[in-house]
Amino acid sequence: MDTKTIKKRIKKIEEKQWDHEAAHGMEDDLYIDFIKYIAKQKGEYAKEARAVLRVKKLDFGRYCA
Repeated sequence: MDTKTIKKRIKKIEEKQWDHEAAHGMEDDLYIDFIKYIAKQKGEYAKEARAVLRVKKLDFGRYCA
């Protein structure tokens, strides 16, 4: 995930900011995708990123208002 891709996704979120719930979901998706990107690397923080992603395996309701 390069800076260009990140900037494009932020621009799309910016265009949707009038729809708070959609923008919030897109923001969360960006964070998750970035953590997944780090987790696939061999560098620093990859192990920690994989640990963070374990929270997505927890079974509980995730609600947005």
